[in-house]
Amino acid sequence: FDIWQRGTSGFTSNQSYSADRWFTFSSTTYNIAQETSVVPTGATNSLRVTITGAGGYANLQYAMEQSEVEKLAGQTVTFSVYLRANATYAGGSFNMSIQSNTTGNTQTGGTWTTVSGALTTHTPSTSAFTRVSVTGTVPTNAKGLAFYIGQNVGLSSGAIYYVALAKIE
Repeated sequence: FDIWQRGTSGFTSNQSYSADRWFTFSSTTYNIAQETSVVPTGATNSLRVTITGAGGYANLQYAMEQSEVEKLAGQTVTFSVYLRANATYAGGSFNMSIQSNTTGNTQTGGTWTTVSGALTTHTPSTSAFTRVSVTGTVPTNAKGLAFYIGQNVGLSSGAIYYVALAKIE
């Protein structure tokens, strides 16, 4: 989250891009902004998601371009990020997964399905960043590959979560 070519704050629209091509799906109002003070060691920035409505979510997904996905067909990939939340996050957990699509690489086109075995659940710490990772094998017929971070429960207004040092290996 070092390159914020679309600005560093004010991302509030459902199904829209924010930092570094991360796409947001939401069921409530939210705000995404660049965070410079709550970051893990080794990071310059993190992505801060603040829930401003009540009882909803703001999930993130990053989709790779088809030309890059085709190079990974049949390969094992690991997706990792560092996650943290504030006290208002109130014990909610994240699902983190690798998704594939056989019809294209657009965020909203085709059908995204979880790559076999590439799903984990994590409850974030409110005092420190924790590295979370998931690994799976890219299907040989994949045209799209996406990396997903989403909440399992509706969040209260004022809930904040931070994402940093996203990595695909």
